[in-house]
Amino acid sequence: MGKRSNHDEEGSETKEERRARKKMKKQKREEKKLMKARQVAKTLIKSKSKSKVKVKSSKDETKKKTKSEKVDQIKIQKINVWSREKEKELATKHNLTSLNFIVSGEEAGAGCWMGSCVMASCVVPDHVKIEGVNDSKILKESQREELYNKIINEPDIIWSCVIVSAEEIDKTGNILTTRMEGMKQAISEVQQKMYDRYGSDAKLQLAIIDGNKIPSGLNQMLPVETVVKGDQLCACISVASIIAKVTRDRLCRDVWDKQFPGYGFAEHKGYGTAAHKRALDEKGMTLLHRKTFRPMAFMEGGAKYGQIDTKKK
Repeated sequence: MGKRSNHDEEGSETKEERRARKKMKKQKREEKKLMKARQVAKTLIKSKSKSKVKVKSSKDETKKKTKSEKVDQIKIQKINVWSREKEKELATKHNLTSLNFIVSGEEAGAGCWMGSCVMASCVVPDHVKIEGVNDSKILKESQREELYNKIINEPDIIWSCVIVSAEEIDKTGNILTTRMEGMKQAISEVQQKMYDRYGSDAKLQLAIIDGNKIPSGLNQMLPVETVVKGDQLCACISVASIIAKVTRDRLCRDVWDKQFPGYGFAEHKGYGTAAHKRALDEKGMTLLHRKTFRPMAFMEGGAKYGQIDTKKK
């Protein structure tokens, strides 16, 4: 028997069978389209996922590069501090042949909400070198402590520290004035120690102050130079910054935190952190808080209590 053609098969179909067959073909075509669309979608998703990974990887590399650059910058700063180039440059400007009679001035805690502000001053002779000394802010607490012990045990470094209480700061109502007066006092004390050790000829010949402000009247005592970011450029200022910072940190950790537990003074050192603000809201001010500083000034017991803080965010 001969084979039946598709045409013969279709000719023998009933109308209902023909409709069913067409419907089935249509369904198969739709399924194929749907499968194709799904495959395209999967391809797009994979492509986007890969591009995201690449972007993330690029960001990570940028972060690593930035971190590496920061580390390199710190290394450079450490080298620059003990090259003492900036100090030598200023010495030459004032016709000085050595660094032995140059005194520095630095502070710690000026911007804190509580506690004293500490001003330090020192003379670091030419021959003295303490490895690792740098701006106290970029050193770890353990590093500062170790360097502090080396500094104060170095007999040829002459230094002094002046501590101005929160009460004294509030009396003046101006932290800059208080800071400058304390710095001038610290330098005067170093001068007296120089006289006591080396005699009346051991007069300081130049003061180098961190920042851009000169303590009132200091330039009548001796020539003065200011150096912005001096704690990263001048070894004598870096040494003073470590003395001031460690002195204040020890007060926060060993004295004030024990006097007023629950405020976290050992951790935030009196700076305006979120944890410090929460403690203030819950417990109120202590005797150590600066009543002329925001936000304490507008709290109960503050210098401006009852007034509206127009600068509050």
